[in-house]
Amino acid sequence: MAKILEDNVFTIVRKATDAIKKYGKDKVINATVGALFAEDGKMVALDSVWNVYNNIPNVEKASYACDLQGNPTFREACKKWLNLDEAEVVATPGGSGAISVTLKNSLQDGDSIIYPDVCWGPYKIMAVEYNLKSEQYQMFEGDSFNIRSFKEKTTAVMEKQGKITVIINDPAHNPTGYSMSLNEWEMVMEHLNTIATQGKITLINDIAYIDYCKDSKKAKKHFELFKTIDDNITVVVAFSLSKSLTAYGLRVGATLILGKDKEEYKNLFSHSARAVWSNINNGGQNLFAKIIESDYLRNNYLEEKGKYVKLLKERSEIFLLKAKEVELDIYPHREGFFVTVKIVGEDKDLVHQKLMDKLIFTINLKTGLRIALCSLNLESIEKLPYIIKKTIKEVQNS
Repeated sequence: MAKILEDNVFTIVRKATDAIKKYGKDKVINATVGALFAEDGKMVALDSVWNVYNNIPNVEKASYACDLQGNPTFREACKKWLNLDEAEVVATPGGSGAISVTLKNSLQDGDSIIYPDVCWGPYKIMAVEYNLKSEQYQMFEGDSFNIRSFKEKTTAVMEKQGKITVIINDPAHNPTGYSMSLNEWEMVMEHLNTIATQGKITLINDIAYIDYCKDSKKAKKHFELFKTIDDNITVVVAFSLSKSLTAYGLRVGATLILGKDKEEYKNLFSHSARAVWSNINNGGQNLFAKIIESDYLRNNYLEEKGKYVKLLKERSEIFLLKAKEVELDIYPHREGFFVTVKIVGEDKDLVHQKLMDKLIFTINLKTGLRIALCSLNLESIEKLPYIIKKTIKEVQNS
């Protein structure tokens, strides 16, 4: 059967880009791009990262990595950075590769993958690629993580197929910017440890945006819970350098595997690496290792990145304030790159189109409209909630 890819994000990004070329940057609000932009409208490429990369010898950047599992220095840097010393690490092409290789090796044709109803769209695309069914738990109950729905869905799938693979995108969830509390994580892990008596569990913790959380120590606190997992549970932490280093095009990421079966998973992932992508960017791996291994380089990176963490916090606070003023309904948001306006039914598509008619571009999801705070300046963020609310009323009154 033929597969036709319809990527909503890249389609709308192209429309926004075309509008900017036609009408000028000042006339367009482009809230589609999931990359970090400064207030001057230019994409951020951290000097503390790229100056290090530019000093890596060309022959080193041109070379293959020395190991299909990933360079030893890179693997150690990942463990050190995330405080996961006991993990097995396999380098992947970005966070996407980390999630994809886990789905490929933890489930079989016709099995079900579980992920939240408000989510990053490519989860479903990956499921289709591996002939998997999609099961979704409801992400929210009020302003909190819906632990009731999570328990019901994981229990039902476990009873049906005798094993589960489930994704939790946290912290700084894409597309809402929600970060779970430690108590919510404790309830998740208590439940998974309970049903692990019925079969194998693979928990994928997608941490793509972890390095742009307000409190880096708090963002990693739930990792402590992974040290007490049942023998039937394997945790795969999917790490991405795309966001962490503003290195979207380098395509470097990693799986950090924890649990009794971590050696088996490492071997499976390494085999898939050879079969699918062969080798991960050597210069990118060495770049990360150099920064993490050097106190000087690491502190430079943390200082520069910290300025943008503060900027994201300011953008977020302004959007939330203005949304509250105009009573714009949004999903619970704590931090990160995105916020999502809650609109369901036929009105959502009409609002999305009407906003584009006004040269305002957002990502149209099944559950609402995603706004990329990461790429908008403060001036645009200040007025955007008002415009969206006005547009919703126009559609409802038409």
